[in-house]
Amino acid sequence: MLNMIKQWFDPPMFEGDGEKTRQAALLTAILTAVWFYSVILILIEFFGENFSINLILLNVFGSAFLLLLRKWLQRGNLILVGGILEILAFVWITLAAINLGTIRTPTTGNYIVIVIVAGVLFGWKGFLFSTLASSMAVLGLIVAENAGLLPTPDYTVNLTQWFTYTGLFAVTGGLSLYAMRVMQRALSRAEKEIAERERVETERKRAEEALKDANQQLRIHLAEIEQLQSELREQVLRDPLTGLYNRRYLDEAVTREIARSEREGRHLSVIISDIDYFKKVNDLYGHQVGDRFLVQIASLLKAYVRGYDVVCRYGGEEFLLVLPGADATSACKRAEIIREKCAELFIQYNGANLQVTMSFGVAAYPTHGGTAEEVILKADQALYRSKAAGRNCVTIWDEGMEQASA
Repeated sequence: MLNMIKQWFDPPMFEGDGEKTRQAALLTAILTAVWFYSVILILIEFFGENFSINLILLNVFGSAFLLLLRKWLQRGNLILVGGILEILAFVWITLAAINLGTIRTPTTGNYIVIVIVAGVLFGWKGFLFSTLASSMAVLGLIVAENAGLLPTPDYTVNLTQWFTYTGLFAVTGGLSLYAMRVMQRALSRAEKEIAERERVETERKRAEEALKDANQQLRIHLAEIEQLQSELREQVLRDPLTGLYNRRYLDEAVTREIARSEREGRHLSVIISDIDYFKKVNDLYGHQVGDRFLVQIASLLKAYVRGYDVVCRYGGEEFLLVLPGADATSACKRAEIIREKCAELFIQYNGANLQVTMSFGVAAYPTHGGTAEEVILKADQALYRSKAAGRNCVTIWDEGMEQASA
């Protein structure tokens, strides 16, 4: 029984819609308070000295209708219940004032309750409409009273007036307090939401800054890794003594340049050179002197080639040059210049000037071969012909060399 009564007075809940739930709670409180107010008025009128059957019937009808509105409210018809409640209260107050014969009674003050409830339930539109309607009702009652259209006023003071005033104070104050509490909760929620948004925004900015710093560090690390990879590749592909490319790089460079020459329909020449009697230099003066000659000759080769030519240390004292776009004749002229400049080099050792000479072999693509291996082989055969001819000279490969080797 108690649970049934509790369920009857509990306001309906609407998941996910806090505003609708608050409106339902307010309507439930108003309906309950007005219902009890009507029942108590019925008892006061029935047992009071000034028995008014009209007021009793009016309150009985109002109490019954309030129960019906409570049932509709439980079904979620908030707008319908709120609108009917406003109209019902407006009519009830107006009829009560007419029945009393004057507007100078506590009943008329209940219009204030209508205005407050309408503002809480329906916003500024409800407040404006209820204010205008109450104002027109009071004006109509004033006109009617002055015209003698109302019953003879009864100014007798009894418990009805006391209870009406008390109810008016309680309802008006309660609604004002409720509206203030709702506003305070809304402001509190708004402040919390603003604080939360500021916190989230601050964290987002910190995360963005951290991400930016991390990306910057990552870019720096990637650049360092790329630099290290580049340096490592250079170390793998270059001779540590002379700084020239080594044979590992030569294999891919010659193949790549011949493929490009084939696409573009142009020549490519290979020059293989060798330091004459280099073993005697190492045996007589030591490997340190030999290394000095290798470094000087490497610098000489780099000084007399173009930026896109490839210069490699091919072996111990052998060097190989790849000259894209150069035919055998042009490559021979370049080798002659290098040979002459090499003969001018000297290294001081124990007060003496030491000198070396170089021999060269030249072969060209596609004149002397169609593959990298074939062109390098024929340049090497031309180098051996230079050595056989007395060294310190340049030789271009020809078919006679192949017949002699066969």
